[in-house]
Formats: sequence, C-alpha cells, structure tokens
Amino acid sequence: MAAGMAVDNHQRMEVARSRRAAPQWADLLSRILGDGSRVVQLEAQLFEMRLTASLKALVDRAIATMLVFYAILIGSTCLFVALIFLLHQWLPWWQSFASVGLLIIAGVTAVNASQILQYNFVWNPAERSHLK
Repeated sequence: MAAGMAVDNHQRMEVARSRRAAPQWADLLSRILGDGSRVVQLEAQLFEMRLTASLKALVDRAIATMLVFYAILIGSTCLFVALIFLLHQWLPWWQSFASVGLLIIAGVTAVNASQILQYNFVWNPAERSHLK
C-alpha cells in the first residue's frame, strides 16, 4: 500500500509540475511574440527614417541639378543672342540667325558623333563573346 501511495503522490506531483510548466511556456511564447513584434516595428521605423532621408537628399540633388541646367540654358541663350547681334553688324538678320543655327546644329552633331564613336571603339572581348 505504501508503494501505491508513493506512486499516487508521484503522479500528483507530475500533474502539478505540468500545470505550472504550461503557463510558463505560454508566457514565454507571448513574450517572444511581443518582443518580435517590437523588433519588427522598430526596424520599420528605422527603414522609414532612412528612406525619408534618402528621398530628401535625392530631391535636393534633383533641384540643384535643375537649377544648374536652367542657369546654363539661360546663359547659353544669352551668348547665342549676343552672337546674333554681333553678326548682324555685318549680315542681315536672317543670315545671322541662320549662321548661329548652323553653328548649334554642327556642335550638337559633333558631340553626338564623338559619343557614338567612343562607344563603338571600346572593345572588350568578354562583352562580345556571345557574337561568335
């Protein structure tokens, strides 16, 4: 009988331990999930801050580039108008405009041709291996 009681006490102790262990696992699991959600939330906030800073820098560079482009455009226009007025001292208006127009077209064509030639003469055997 003492052996049966010892087994019964042992079983009761095991049941009590398992009941105590079950809430601990649930608490642990809820803590893990809570911590994980906080980590994900903080990472999302950090990503948002980095993205915001990057976008602000990108917009600032775009605005600065546009300002430089328009300043060059206005300056070039003024130079071409001055060239037209200079040429008008010796030529009629239509010839002055035509000469500056031809000068612009020739300059753009030369720049474009030099870029095309530069890209065509660069030869890398690794890039053209698929042509064989």
